[in-house]
Amino acid sequence: MSLTPREARILDLWDSGKSIAHIAEQLACPKKAVENTISYFSGRSDQRLAEKSIREGSQKLAAALKEARA
Repeated sequence: MSLTPREARILDLWDSGKSIAHIAEQLACPKKAVENTISYFSGRSDQRLAEKSIREGSQKLAAALKEARA
């Protein structure tokens, strides 16, 4: 089974760390379509979403600490 060009682009953007909202906006497609593609092909989308959320939270915390120290 090969990927459609859109599926491949969605997965490339997701793997590069882009958010679902960003991917949907960039490709002019519904967020649900992006979520479905990621879920279908990754099988671990819930874990990946959680990891991404934790990573983003850590980045925000680090930025806040840096600003507080300045």
